[in-house]
Amino acid sequence: MSDGLLDNPVLAALNYAQDQLGRCSERAAVYHPDVSPLAGVSEPLPAALRELAQLVPVGSGVGVVHIEAGLPELPEWRPIQVVCLHQMVCEEPFAEAEEFDDLSLSDVADMLELAQATDPGPFLKRTIEMGRYVGVRRNGRLVAMAGERMKPPGWVEISGVCTHPDGRGHGYASRLVVALLKDCFATGQRAFLHVREGSSSEARATAIYERLGFRHRRDMFGHFLQRTDANP
Repeated sequence: MSDGLLDNPVLAALNYAQDQLGRCSERAAVYHPDVSPLAGVSEPLPAALRELAQLVPVGSGVGVVHIEAGLPELPEWRPIQVVCLHQMVCEEPFAEAEEFDDLSLSDVADMLELAQATDPGPFLKRTIEMGRYVGVRRNGRLVAMAGERMKPPGWVEISGVCTHPDGRGHGYASRLVVALLKDCFATGQRAFLHVREGSSSEARATAIYERLGFRHRRDMFGHFLQRTDANP
């Protein structure tokens, strides 16, 4: 399986296994706003960005994930921020994995609270529908979680990896990721993830993922845009 799909993971995922979680046109795709703010375009061209504008309500924000560091300026979109994302891939099974409890819809409130306290990236009330999530509770409180997000053909993105400050020092993040990797490889797929450049956890997270068998593939860019009231 080619890893070229990872150059445009949102578009690949929404035109494949996750088509029910978003909206697509010929050259653009976006997840439903309560699932994820992520979006994709086939090429960083005005025509594709205008198609994306037709899929997004006025006033809504999206994060366009692409290999290009720059996008053309259009009246339909107000640029908010551009961030660099280090894309890492894991193509070899990890030998040992523990079993952890799956998280379900009944856990969403606790997951949202944990995400708000740790900022692992966008996590919304329906993000759990994107894949399997596992977690650790201590004294009934959710202190760590990790899960699956985008699913281009042959790949599973590991995302939402976070540990509450009260739960650190036990290796929960790496242990949860390994549990997800076990399932990923058991189904004949490979794993990838993104580490945000400049984040407070960048160095620590990168070191953990490298120990688990991930390697840097390439840099991606997240273009955060807000839909204006201009007509596409």
